[in-house]
Amino acid sequence: MKLFFEEHVKFLVSYIPGHTCIEVAEEFSKKYFPVTPKQIHAFKCNRKLKSGTMRGSPKGKSKLFTTEIREFIFANNKGNSLAKITALVNDKFGTKFTERQLKTFRENNRLASGLTGRFEKGSVPPNKGKKGWHAPGCEKGWFRQGNEPWNKCPVGSEVTDSSGYLRVKVAEPNVWEFKHKMVWEKHHGKVPPGHVITFLDGNKTNFELSNLCLISTAENAVLNFTQLRCASSELMETGIAIAKLKLKVAAIKREKENVKDE
Repeated sequence: MKLFFEEHVKFLVSYIPGHTCIEVAEEFSKKYFPVTPKQIHAFKCNRKLKSGTMRGSPKGKSKLFTTEIREFIFANNKGNSLAKITALVNDKFGTKFTERQLKTFRENNRLASGLTGRFEKGSVPPNKGKKGWHAPGCEKGWFRQGNEPWNKCPVGSEVTDSSGYLRVKVAEPNVWEFKHKMVWEKHHGKVPPGHVITFLDGNKTNFELSNLCLISTAENAVLNFTQLRCASSELMETGIAIAKLKLKVAAIKREKENVKDE
């Protein structure tokens, strides 16, 4: 159905330059019949007309805030927080603007409140003279001195971690050690730096001394990367030997490359 006739088209073609779709729609609606800015926009697109104005609301105008509200915000913005200016606007004009809307308005119009959020020199902080303030009555839920939480584990407790290893609590307040490491160190002394204890049969609950083997972290990495780990002690020992051999070969290759570079 045809919306605009010849008289309407002549008016629109002459009025569109220099005016936004909102302004054109308002003027056309006064002169002829109600139209929306979207209908004006469609007319412009179909006839490839340009208004020459910037996108959005005209300078000095706003779809959301009237001229009176804008002037009030400009006049009262300085020295007031976002919450305060929002409350002032809503109280005066009976509106229900949100802080987010006022924040956007401020940013679009480059308005600054002048507030830094810092205490000014000579100001008194609200908690001055109040040491360890707390809400009245909350002390009922405090731990009394000497009380211990119900789930505290005594020294000697054993727990299984998320990786399946058994840990033993060896000291307070919260010192834990791997059980397989403790068993090995009891017979051989401290684990040397750069080494770990592994289970030959892959069973993390078998703490027999014969099932615990000291290997280097490099050997451990090779075992994991090349998938040489298995559930058989004999095959695992073979896998460790292969890992040692791979590391030895890699070391020899590096030495030869260093000699060539020299």
